[in-house]
Formats: sequence, C-alpha cells, structure tokens
Amino acid sequence: MPSTGDSAKDAGHRAKHLSALTKREQSALTKREQQVAGLVCRGHSNKIIAQNLRLSEGTVKLHIHRILQKLGVRNRAELIALSSHGEL
Repeated sequence: MPSTGDSAKDAGHRAKHLSALTKREQSALTKREQQVAGLVCRGHSNKIIAQNLRLSEGTVKLHIHRILQKLGVRNRAELIALSSHGEL
C-alpha cells in the first residue's frame, strides 16, 4: 500500500500532466466524443447520454473509454476537473 506521500506525489504528477495537455491533443476528440464529453461533464449518466444522442449504452461506454484514453485521464471525475479548468 502506498504511503500518503506517494499518493500526494502521484496526484501532483497527474495534475501536471493534465495541465500540460495542448489544444491539439484535446482537438483529437471526434465531434461525437466532444458531445459525449460535454454531457459527462454536465453529470449525465451513460443511460441519459445514450437517450439524448440516440446511441446504445455500450456505444456511450466505448466513447467514454476512448475520451479518457485520449485525454490521459483515469475517470469521469478527472475529465470533469479538466473541463472545469477550461482545458476542454
């Protein structure tokens, strides 16, 4: 189990990585991925996103997985944090 110092160091590294994203990396998202990311950042569930965009929940899950990979974040919370910092 990592010590508290290690966790803080890891969190700092992730924050540095997020702030280093360029607009070019962010523009790597497709238009559909941008739509899905926007709805995720508004707090919508996969089910609601699927209904709004007329997609299956599985397709929404796939889009979210690709968005997280492309932006270098690990979960929805980090995606929302990235958005709230004006990085999306």
